[in-house]
Amino acid sequence: MRRLLILSLLLAPGACASLPDSCRMVAPSAQAPLSELECASDGGDKQAMLELGRRYEAGSGVRQDFARAASLYRRAATAIPRRSAIYMPPVRRGGTGQVMFFDNANAEAGLAEAHYRLGLLYLEGRGVRRDRDRGNALIRKAALRGYPPAVSHLQRNPG
Repeated sequence: MRRLLILSLLLAPGACASLPDSCRMVAPSAQAPLSELECASDGGDKQAMLELGRRYEAGSGVRQDFARAASLYRRAATAIPRRSAIYMPPVRRGGTGQVMFFDNANAEAGLAEAHYRLGLLYLEGRGVRRDRDRGNALIRKAALRGYPPAVSHLQRNPG
């Protein structure tokens, strides 16, 4: 049982990923220092990923890098599931392993703005291979979540 507890703590998202004091930030914003955004992004903060992606896309305070922006948007758009499963191997030789389910305390949906921005990069072929179908699908996903620029984009470009 002790082994299970230790393993589940190690595998739980964010359970042991406390950031050093030099890496803490209150809220990602356009004024946040780059080092704090990178630190928070590495720690799994989706808002920080989105803000960093914006900076790389615009070349604001960093060298413009569309591929890096796309990667950050992709991470910010990815949902963290409410439940996860881990396989626990058998403790004794010849025993049977089992699958254990646990609730993710950090469960959250991906960010609609990240879907939208990534979709635009796909439509324009910036930092990613141009793919109109994928771009439109991502923008539709953001629009379904009520993100106003995505809704406007679909109204202007229904096809």
